[in-house]
Amino acid sequence: MARFDVYSHPDSAARRTTPYLLDVQNSHLQAIATRIVVPLRSATAFPLRMRDLNPVFRVGGKEVVAEHQRACGRTHLRAQGAGGIARIRLR
Repeated sequence: MARFDVYSHPDSAARRTTPYLLDVQNSHLQAIATRIVVPLRSATAFPLRMRDLNPVFRVGGKEVVAEHQRACGRTHLRAQGAGGIARIRLR
């Protein structure tokens, strides 16, 4: 798992509004069992957002919003292919 990789949310019920999780953990903490992730919510499920706190991305053809204020530690992220289903590229 690498920083800025995107994973499908492991909870099928939560996946309806929050389809993805963005791994933001620094590689220096690779030995820790948990990963720090930011939920990527469907843009339609997150209509009110702050431009700098909640940037919008396209993942798998869907527009999603990074909900940084709900970052948390997660275990059991499944690596899907080589490091997730997508990678967020920062400019």
